[in-house]
Amino acid sequence: MSDSVNSVSSPASVAGPLAVPPVAQAGDSLAEVATPSLLLDLDAFDANVARMASAASARGVAVRPHAKAHKSVTIARAQVAAGAVGVCCQKLTEAIPFVNAGIGSIHISNEFVGQARVALAVAMAARVSLSVCVDDVRQVAPLGKAAQRAGVRIAVLPEVDVGQGRCGVDSTEALGRLEHETTWTERVALVAGLTAALLVELVRHDPLRTGEASQARPLDRPRAIACLAPVALACGLATMEADARPETDLLEIAMLAVDARLDRIVDAFASADPRGDLTAILAALLAHLP
Repeated sequence: MSDSVNSVSSPASVAGPLAVPPVAQAGDSLAEVATPSLLLDLDAFDANVARMASAASARGVAVRPHAKAHKSVTIARAQVAAGAVGVCCQKLTEAIPFVNAGIGSIHISNEFVGQARVALAVAMAARVSLSVCVDDVRQVAPLGKAAQRAGVRIAVLPEVDVGQGRCGVDSTEALGRLEHETTWTERVALVAGLTAALLVELVRHDPLRTGEASQARPLDRPRAIACLAPVALACGLATMEADARPETDLLEIAMLAVDARLDRIVDAFASADPRGDLTAILAALLAHLP
């Protein structure tokens, strides 16, 4: 009696991955929709969006729906089309699809820290109008410096703890410190940008000459920068102290500061973005000089 071996043949190999079938096709009956599925009653949705827009308009307030309620670009677009100013997102990564979809104004409603998250916020601010929440002064400076260097603007809103005990400052003193830091950072960024623009224009016009009047020639670029940068920086320092009695020796202070940073300032003029690089250098000086 011969031995017999039972074998099961394997199915023929099929090239390519399996495709996930759609949960439904247009025109399918409700019974044909695969489960589980999220269904949206469009009539009810449109009525709710219109009702919210009407209520806001009647009260003269803006609507910014929280996208964590739906996490849908299509719904966000419908809300904006009805009058919403933008959307809220709970965290930066949650906002990425809405940035890519062209939602023009996004508010990040929870705090974040760390170099990677700050860099992501700056990248978003280059594409949309971005606002963020802070509840600690240590969050403000990294955001401000990164935004200055990138030439973008990020609106910073202090968050107040209204009793939930989760996030936000819980005293008027803490709120005052946070508001002061936020205002100061914004002022430094603004004045640094204006000072950088002034310096670029001064150097571009070559106002300095050397030699006899009949044979006067412009100074070389590094020497012109060394002469004109203190003038621009002194103007920036005076602007920072516009609400107080300014120092009497601002030009001398500016000359010493420029001398310590001259190599970096000269290099900034040779970069692809002189104003942006100069703004970052000048912001650091303006923030720490008297």
